[in-house]
Amino acid sequence: MYDFHAHMLPNLLGDDGPKSKEISQRMISQASETGFSDVIAVSHLIPGEAYEPCASLVEKAAAQSTLELRLHGAHECYLMPELIKIIKNREAAVIGGRYILVELPMTNWMPNTLTILMDILSLGMTPVISHPERCEGIEREPDRALELLHIGAKLQLNLDSLKDKKSYKGRVALWLLKHRAYHVVGTDAHSDRRRSPLMSDELVTLKTLVGAVYFNFLLRGNPERMLRGADAVDGFDGIWEADDIETNQGTWDLHAKRKQSSWIRKL
Repeated sequence: MYDFHAHMLPNLLGDDGPKSKEISQRMISQASETGFSDVIAVSHLIPGEAYEPCASLVEKAAAQSTLELRLHGAHECYLMPELIKIIKNREAAVIGGRYILVELPMTNWMPNTLTILMDILSLGMTPVISHPERCEGIEREPDRALELLHIGAKLQLNLDSLKDKKSYKGRVALWLLKHRAYHVVGTDAHSDRRRSPLMSDELVTLKTLVGAVYFNFLLRGNPERMLRGADAVDGFDGIWEADDIETNQGTWDLHAKRKQSSWIRKL
């Protein structure tokens, strides 16, 4: 299986992952124990702040790889207009030569979100949105996630979002899973303790929710394709068959949204 998002390399510039090589080694053992064969070992890249250089990140990931677990270095890039210049200068470590992990702001939906993402796409890169279920803008209007799909972005689920299915992020994750909107899955592990790669229970929950076919699509088929630079396969079929899902903010009426949104009719 492939973990498409984990902070597993120690002491990287600008990152909040493991603070020692010993913790990193324990995380590698935990990931292997959980059943992962490959991990996208990410480091935060925030434009305007110090971050691990691209070549260094890739080299450190390769050096930490073992026979049991292969690590692939990549940046998790915070969405800002300045990110475009960084990509043009090839300063961001990407996946398979074309996929770039992008983190949306947690607290709001930026008006220029789609514009920046389309600029990234125009450079020949495909944005993979990290844990969209954690973005408050998507929690308030989950159809925004489908808009991301419409322009060509891909979505990555955080496994720990399934720990509390009644939380906002849990409900959004379930809604997106029901639509087959996710392309890959990550642990978003940061340490060997509270946020560790030990997520066997969450993997069982995911497989129970979506079935073996989509589970293998998320954990094996799609990430393997993306790592070698092939086209990611979209899984969001039958998007209008899902029932309405109630949240603490009311019911997300998909059929009403369908009438209101011109872009959504094109899906």
